[in-house]
Amino acid sequence: MKTNNVQVQRPVMLLSDDDSEVRRLVYDSLDRLGSEMEEPDNGEQTLAAFRRIQPEIVLLDLAMTQADAFELCASLHRTGGGERVSILAVAGRGDLEGVRRAIDAGATDFLILPVDVEMLGLRLSCGRRSAQTRERLSRNEERNRGLIKGIPHLVLQISKEGTVLDFEAPRDFDLRQFPDGLRGRRIQDVFFADAPYVIARCIERAIETAESQVLEHNVRMGDDIHVYETRILPNAEGEPTVVMRDVTERRKVEKELLQLAYHDPLTGLLNQHSIKERIARALDLPGQHGRMTAILWVDIDHLKRVNATFGHELGDVLLQRVADRILGCARRTDRKARLGSDQSIKAVARMGGDDFVVLLTEISHVKGAANLAKRLLDDLSQPFVLDRHEVYVTASIGIAVHPHDGAEAGTLLKNADSAMHHAKAEGRNNFQFYTSSGKSAALKSLTLEGDLRMALARRELFVEYQPEIDLKTGETVGLETLVRWDHPTLGLIPPLDFIPLAEETGLILPIGEWILSIACMQNAIWHKSGLEPVRVAVNLSGHQFRQRNLIKTIAKTLTNSRLDPQHLELEITESTLMENAASTIHTVKELKSMGVRLAVDDFGTGYSSLSYLRRFPLDVLKIDRSFIKDVTINADDAAITRAIIAMAHNLNLEVIAEGVENEQQLQFLQENNCDMAQGYYYCRPLTPAKLTKHLEKQSGGV
Repeated sequence: MKTNNVQVQRPVMLLSDDDSEVRRLVYDSLDRLGSEMEEPDNGEQTLAAFRRIQPEIVLLDLAMTQADAFELCASLHRTGGGERVSILAVAGRGDLEGVRRAIDAGATDFLILPVDVEMLGLRLSCGRRSAQTRERLSRNEERNRGLIKGIPHLVLQISKEGTVLDFEAPRDFDLRQFPDGLRGRRIQDVFFADAPYVIARCIERAIETAESQVLEHNVRMGDDIHVYETRILPNAEGEPTVVMRDVTERRKVEKELLQLAYHDPLTGLLNQHSIKERIARALDLPGQHGRMTAILWVDIDHLKRVNATFGHELGDVLLQRVADRILGCARRTDRKARLGSDQSIKAVARMGGDDFVVLLTEISHVKGAANLAKRLLDDLSQPFVLDRHEVYVTASIGIAVHPHDGAEAGTLLKNADSAMHHAKAEGRNNFQFYTSSGKSAALKSLTLEGDLRMALARRELFVEYQPEIDLKTGETVGLETLVRWDHPTLGLIPPLDFIPLAEETGLILPIGEWILSIACMQNAIWHKSGLEPVRVAVNLSGHQFRQRNLIKTIAKTLTNSRLDPQHLELEITESTLMENAASTIHTVKELKSMGVRLAVDDFGTGYSSLSYLRRFPLDVLKIDRSFIKDVTINADDAAITRAIIAMAHNLNLEVIAEGVENEQQLQFLQENNCDMAQGYYYCRPLTPAKLTKHLEKQSGGV
């Protein structure tokens, strides 16, 4: 063994059988401290080594697999001499229960993974000094054996009358109030916060009953208040020993661990684990006159659009504001409950991402859950201010009610989530109660996903083209490519049913690449057959646009199809353009340098402005169909459409109106100098064969 200043240092035992990295860090620290280490393989070897070498300190890994760490800790503490050894429990972050069990079993302190080497050194040094102190006290005062279960910060020997006979204090204990020391002073005079009377009563009780007393209290140390754990241990002579240790830091760490274990770090709300426990406890309470419990699953609609526009940092700020608003609504409801309403909010939690859960108890009718859902929808629809911008969001809410929709917390949460997805399918910004049909819809969605993964290989997908008409000449100048899915058993599936699914699952990448290839090949065939050149427009999804190989993919497609780049138009949504402006501008400029045309799709549905679009080398702006639908009867839509056309022309952009369905809409667009239009008024989407005849007729063919 190594020696230091002629003093033999006893080994430190490290019990860890899983994490080699932790062992390496601990070994390095022990080596610098001049200590030796033994590493038994199991509990039996540990006890044998403990009796043989009587170590100063034991590091006990609570995650060890070769023995029960808590039983081993208790055995070490009970073994002869174990009361004088420092046992440090090594726990993972968040394992608060494990730390508590280890302390109850006899551990004197703890370390939290990942191990801080410097803190480990300080803990071991402190543990070594404390162990030596306990050994010295044990040799000199036999009556004190086993009285210290932790690292003592202050040890007082007290007379029957409550006077300090002797004391030992650590260096950092504030004795400025006692220049002559503590001997001869009354125990009440040692404490300055809320403990004198309580400690005095505990001392009396210890003397009267000959039983140990333990309490926790505050002690003022200069300008700070510290938390102390005090043990009062009687002896046969009636002169108890008071052992105090400063547990301020430990309580702080425990509080932080408790916060991490049970709360969401971003919003401060309860987390998934906590809400499940709360729901389970609520369900265990005996029912009162047939009252029910409801789970409201709240999902924020289109949060990705906010992240794309303003960045994830402001997206997180929005989530915090949403959490505050949900909590505020819940508190208003709870205040009403206390004033006589038939419902009470028990908990609000964030489930992760943009999902929240509200636990509603003591409702006599499901209408109580519906009323809360309405208030939540109304509150969340009010604008949020982010970086001086007003941002609007909506929510989709699913409701599951106990006992009708499940008897357990997990089942209720699952069914509320299913109802929320049903609310999304119904157009968002609404709430839905759980039904078995909603469950069937969820199963159908899962089945549809599996089928969509095979649709390309099975040649179930095909494309159609909708003509884009020049409003001055009436001729077809462009074609928008639209994908269709002919399911073998379900028939034609609307794009709105499978495109969002493709986006969510990432299947949009291979599907989008296939659409691009088919459209370019088909357009090249039309040109080679002598038809008048038209451009073919292909929509790029956000996932495609963010792909690193996008430029290479488009270049390869143009080369393989031998299509002139000027006859390819790529449509990019407004929200995609707004995401990560620096890299977006770079990508758009690269695409433009290839010679392809660029269009902004669905303009007016995002957060951009026409002045912002000046930064991009664009060619075309497509007005979203939602503005065209009521353009002849809604003054606001008409004003917005006029402004978009005028400002787009000022930026040298051509304008296409989507969704034109009647003569009145067409006349309005012509009067306001819109360049092009597409919609059912002119032509529904056509298959390549039918469109070939359409183009031949326009070219003067047969």
